[in-house]
Amino acid sequence: MQIIIIGSGPAAFAAVQAILDQDPSITPTIVAPSTSTEAHPFEGTPPSMWPDKAYDELNTMIKKKSGSSFMPVRSHFGNMFTSWKGTPLIKSDYFGGLGKFWSCGMFPLSPSELIKWPFTYEEIKPFYKRIGEVVGISGKDDQLNDYFGDSFATRPPVYKPPIAQKFYEKFSQIKNKHPDFRFSIGVNRLALETRVENEKSCINCGYCMYGCFKKSLFNPADSLKEFEEDKRIKIINDKALGVFKTINGWDVKLANNQTIQADKVFLCAGAIGTSEILLRSFSLFNKEVFIDDNENYLFGLISNKAAKKNPSSFSFGTLTLGVLSKDKYAQASLTTLPDMFLDYIIPRRINKYLQPFFKIFQNRILLGRLHIDGLSASKYSMSLTKEGVLNIKQVRTKASDTQAKKILKALDINLKGTNFRRIKGLMIHAPSSAHYVGGFANGEHGVCVKADGVLKEGLYVCDSSAFPANPSQPLTFTIMANAMRVVTKAIKDRN
Repeated sequence: MQIIIIGSGPAAFAAVQAILDQDPSITPTIVAPSTSTEAHPFEGTPPSMWPDKAYDELNTMIKKKSGSSFMPVRSHFGNMFTSWKGTPLIKSDYFGGLGKFWSCGMFPLSPSELIKWPFTYEEIKPFYKRIGEVVGISGKDDQLNDYFGDSFATRPPVYKPPIAQKFYEKFSQIKNKHPDFRFSIGVNRLALETRVENEKSCINCGYCMYGCFKKSLFNPADSLKEFEEDKRIKIINDKALGVFKTINGWDVKLANNQTIQADKVFLCAGAIGTSEILLRSFSLFNKEVFIDDNENYLFGLISNKAAKKNPSSFSFGTLTLGVLSKDKYAQASLTTLPDMFLDYIIPRRINKYLQPFFKIFQNRILLGRLHIDGLSASKYSMSLTKEGVLNIKQVRTKASDTQAKKILKALDINLKGTNFRRIKGLMIHAPSSAHYVGGFANGEHGVCVKADGVLKEGLYVCDSSAFPANPSQPLTFTIMANAMRVVTKAIKDRN
């Protein structure tokens, strides 16, 4: 059986894993573009051993490519994602997709969120569990379980620096004081290696935004490359333009004008990538489909008193705040100030003398990023011309500002008695969360994805392009679990 998986991000990894779990004799083929990259000379070397010049050169490269001179932008040792022309939506031309830059937050959807989805919590739960086993999730059971039901954690929780530990203890003891918002706090759940005996174990160096030199963070590109080295998959580095039905199965047309044949095709190219493929495959030229983002806002918390000093003052996305109001859920991640923040804005040769002063802020401040669900967030229309030009335009923006302000004001009330307060005036709207859903979630233009992911016989949608809603929590875990669900059933039913 010839199986083609289009894409190389988290959904593609989960699709491959499902095939190998069901029938290791099948060797699927991954089709995905791959921009060539040069390894950074210090990739694999602890940042503490980098010369000052290496920091400055890397930061200059990132600033030039991102246009941001103040807030550090995530990269992979200088390799950057890019924006879709005229929009804040981002894309990756690298193998691994956007998962090369982040795919770390691992929260499921709650039973209540799945009421109108094509699968139930009980149906997806075994696949959440399996993804947790093969990827590894750091975390623990805590207050967040009241909403999510299960942490699915398989590794120890991420390290909490003193200021984070202090906030966790204070906030977990308070009773909710706002009538409309109920807060809960827990340790972040991450696709992160935290087992100290493992060679990839996170050392809390605080330079995650450059790319993890130890490969502690899950990266689908690394896992797929390992599958290829073990000859369990084949990889074709080219862009799939469309899929077309034939008498014997499906033809996948590539950007290099070649065509490859398959019995089954699994679309795992992401909401935007898969939607583009479907627009072209079904000749839906100049027809609009819609993509939902969700809004996120940067805010800050400061303690009235500094926590005790500690050599490891940073930990990636340490804490998570859940915010429930009526039937809506919002989520915020909290982290300490990373050392790289100072490196990014001030040359290393100068800022190393400022480190003692910076430590004072590190031991008093937590940065938060609040995500609002996509029901009232940014929306984009997509269309494809007959010449193959993909047009994306924003049709709704900043609709979540009001909800974000309400949540932060409610947080102010709940902070009373904790010795923490919110930094007034700090609420920065980020242009995109990179959490994209939709395109073909509701049978647009007669293209209907069934509950089991089937679009046509032998053609399956395995990513968020068929998701009917955009929750506030990261999508990676659900994207992977659903891809595994769809592929597992397809392989079991192939005869």
